[in-house]
Amino acid sequence: MIQVLAEWGAPAGAPPAEQAAAAPAGPINLIGYDIGWKYEGVDSAAADITLTVAPGAVVTLPNEGASPHNFAVDALKVDVDMPVGQTVEATIPADAAPGEYEFYCNVPGHKALMKGTLIVQ
Repeated sequence: MIQVLAEWGAPAGAPPAEQAAAAPAGPINLIGYDIGWKYEGVDSAAADITLTVAPGAVVTLPNEGASPHNFAVDALKVDVDMPVGQTVEATIPADAAPGEYEFYCNVPGHKALMKGTLIVQ
């Protein structure tokens, strides 16, 4: 299992645990395509995707696929539709409690390959 972590803000050469603990200071760009996510060069069809964010972070969601997608985090009440060929944004609630949350595409049949872990810290 491979995990992709947003590593902005971690000291250069820091151990992976420190990198994973740092919430990103730069943009978070999660790309939806045919039936999958791409993040930092990793494809959800081949590896687990983990996004590490701070409360209030904005996730940019371009849909480069041929069908509509969605970015949902049920526990945080995030539900953003991603029309074909458009880029939308999802804001993580500023009062989100630290923890791990599942994100996924709620379009029927997509969740199997379009899910991941959102870590709020």
